[in-house]
Order: sequence, then structure tokens, then C-alpha cells
Amino acid sequence: MEERYLRLTQDGLLSWYKSESDEADCRGTIQVGGEGVSTNPDRKEEIWVKTKDRTYIFSFIDAYEASQWFRAIAWHTYRKPIDKPGPHVRNG
Repeated sequence: MEERYLRLTQDGLLSWYKSESDEADCRGTIQVGGEGVSTNPDRKEEIWVKTKDRTYIFSFIDAYEASQWFRAIAWHTYRKPIDKPGPHVRNG
């Protein structure tokens, strides 16, 4: 498992980076608005973000941290996705 640093923008873009300080080192971005998010019933420190083509699995240090991220991402899932995300955004 690879350690990544997550960022969630106010527009619902969830990005992950290899290092905390290097924004140029983005490893991926997905638009979470309008997508599904759930917790793993067997592993409370894990959340799933399901897009139309793929399920992204994010593991956290503990269940509390996962619940905080779940709440933040879930808030965006009820919002309509942005119309024209940047070319680096993929939902699948």
C-alpha cells in the first residue's frame, strides 16, 4: 500500500499526492460530486468512492480519520459535478 496525501477542494475535486508539500506531484484526481461514497463495513478505516467506471479505495490511520474524510466527501456527493473539470480529472 502506498502512502498518499489527500486534498479535497470546495469544488469537490479529490486529489492525492506523493508528498505533502509538492503540488506538482499529483498522482490522481477525481470529481466526487455526484459520485457514491461508502465505508467498508468490515474495515472502518477504509472508504470507497465509486465512479461510473471504477471504485477507489482509501485507507486511513483509523476509523475516526476515515469518518472525517467520509463526511467531507459525502457532502460533495450530493452536489452536482462541475461542468468542465480540468483535463487532469478522471472519473473512472
